[in-house]
Amino acid sequence: MKTKLCPHCGHPMPADEVGGFLTPKQRRLYEIVRDAGVAGISAAEILAKMYADSPKEWPSSNIVSVFAHHANKRLVPFGVEISARRGPWPLWKLIGAGGE
Repeated sequence: MKTKLCPHCGHPMPADEVGGFLTPKQRRLYEIVRDAGVAGISAAEILAKMYADSPKEWPSSNIVSVFAHHANKRLVPFGVEISARRGPWPLWKLIGAGGE
């Protein structure tokens, strides 16, 4: 995750202004989907990246929809949305603000 230092206290903070409005899990999802670009990314790939450091069983891929739903509520002011193409192999993408 890219970070920058707060100019006032030196505390690490998200590098882009959007990340500051999201919870840590939502921010991680946002960054993964953003970095995937126009190609998109599957829920399984998202979970592999989000839980790479967790040797335990990962949650169901449906949790990506839950994280995206709650993140999207916070992303409204920025004109972006985490969305998936529907179908048997949905791909998650960031849409809006110059995207699709």
